[in-house]
Amino acid sequence: MLTQKVERMTLQVTIKDRGSLEPADNTYYSCKVKAKNPGQAATSIRWVIDNGSPVKEGDKIMELDDSALRSQLTDQQIEVLKSLESLKTAEQTLAIDEIQDQANVELAKSDLEVGKITLQEYLDGQYVKDRIDLENKLTMARSDLEMWRERADWSDLMSRPGRLYVTVSQAEADAARRRTAELTLKNLEKQTEVLDKLTQKKFETQYRGSIEKLNRQVKMYETVLKKRHEADLVKFQTARALYEKQLSKLQDIEEEIDNCFIRAPRDGMVVYYVEERARFGGSSGGVIAQGEQVKEGQKLLSVPNLKNMVVNARVHESMVSRVKDDVERSTGFSEAINTALLFAPNRLSGLCAYVTFDTALQNSFNNTYAHLQKRQERRGLDAVVKVNAYPDRPLKAHVKQVAPVASQTDFFSSDVKVYQTYIAIDDSNLEGLKPGMDAVVEIKVDSTPEPVLIVPVQAILGGTEMNKNRRCFVLVEGRPVMRDVVVGKANDTHVEIKEGLEEGDEVVVNPSALLTEKQRAEYGVQAAPSGAGAGGNQGWGGKGQGGKGPGGKGGRPGGPGGPGGPPGGAPGGGRPRGGFGPQSQGGAPAGGKTPANP
Repeated sequence: MLTQKVERMTLQVTIKDRGSLEPADNTYYSCKVKAKNPGQAATSIRWVIDNGSPVKEGDKIMELDDSALRSQLTDQQIEVLKSLESLKTAEQTLAIDEIQDQANVELAKSDLEVGKITLQEYLDGQYVKDRIDLENKLTMARSDLEMWRERADWSDLMSRPGRLYVTVSQAEADAARRRTAELTLKNLEKQTEVLDKLTQKKFETQYRGSIEKLNRQVKMYETVLKKRHEADLVKFQTARALYEKQLSKLQDIEEEIDNCFIRAPRDGMVVYYVEERARFGGSSGGVIAQGEQVKEGQKLLSVPNLKNMVVNARVHESMVSRVKDDVERSTGFSEAINTALLFAPNRLSGLCAYVTFDTALQNSFNNTYAHLQKRQERRGLDAVVKVNAYPDRPLKAHVKQVAPVASQTDFFSSDVKVYQTYIAIDDSNLEGLKPGMDAVVEIKVDSTPEPVLIVPVQAILGGTEMNKNRRCFVLVEGRPVMRDVVVGKANDTHVEIKEGLEEGDEVVVNPSALLTEKQRAEYGVQAAPSGAGAGGNQGWGGKGQGGKGPGGKGGRPGGPGGPGGPPGGAPGGGRPRGGFGPQSQGGAPAGGKTPANP
């Protein structure tokens, strides 16, 4: 029977987790070669530098196979030339048709104007002229008729018998002249009537018809001009779009060929990408090696900046609500600078500067003045990082970021929800640290404000079904007596006692040896092997009762066996049982993580 005195000391509540080191600015190069079909490999690795190799800026670190792309490049260059030829033809057709149709429209408009002038010329010119000529002729005809009437009458009178001043033939001739003058007058009157009633209307109708026809021709040619221009423009735009598409494909292929050669952006060390699940025993994912196929978008490797390191760990869902990370708010610095440009003395220059800053300069400005872009409103919880390679060198750190959604899990722990958590190392001494090194993170979640009574967790009996109440064995006059206690906060090794014990009391740290079979079943404790050491009492892991938290770590290794007995208890040899927290139900088998607080 092993005992330990109840002590009064400050209890530090922490969450311990394992993780691996990563650079803070861990930007990986990915495969930018496009796959022909979704889900298929895009290319293969022709050559890759060894993982962990030191490199200088500009050194080649990976080469992807570009033989298929070279063949595509030749074919695509031919397609570009074909589309360029179609574009030139469409452009030429557009210009020629537009000129020809515009000429037809102008010619039709000219003919229309000539037709209008011809109508006006006839109505105000030729018709009036012909009318005046007929009027003159009518006047002359009337005058001649009057003269020949008088002459014929006189000749008729003078040629009668008894006078014979004029011969009969002369009188008959004058009479004939009179009849001719009468016919001439009637002819001219008829011509005038025809001119006024028929000829004028005929030519006016004819000329107006011509004008209407020319009007329709003008409209037709204008419609032809518009529609043919639209059709030719569509053909031109289609040809141009096809050319731009083919040219874009060519540029994409050239860019993909360039992307097959990956060079180091800075001096540093090459780090292969390892999938998140592979870090914790899950799927191995894509292998980075010469000859291996890679998919489009697959992360390959990086040359990180090793001056700032973080630990990539996973926190169980029962604990993640207690882990506080950095909270930052935007200061609006770049927006204020950009807005200030609008108040330049020259409004136009200010507007141009505003647009230029907003479209082209903002990203580089933000990178240069990143420290002014955000203001830290809350610092994450403090933590201590111990790298397995340097166990005697604890590093100061704090919680930088907690993922808002649960991480993907492997098949064997699909029911366990964990959240990716980044712990930034604040210590300036990072010498010797390399990406991928295993580390243990201890996040300082809480602590008692003043010293409290604490006992080892092995001394406590009971589970979450008892709420805050537990039991333990206390030595009274040298004999172990079971006593009810009320527990408070707890960590991996000790638990706070709020009621039931006093400072200096001795508690039994291997209470399983004092329990009956019925009590062991009640408290979920297995009998310790004969001669079991103190550490072999019970494991604080495994699937327990009630709550949602993970199980605790397995108990410490057992002490040396007693005389004649078997070796001390194995780690976590006791029956799995839950932690102290009201949200804890136990988790994975012994060796899992313990809740930090009841």
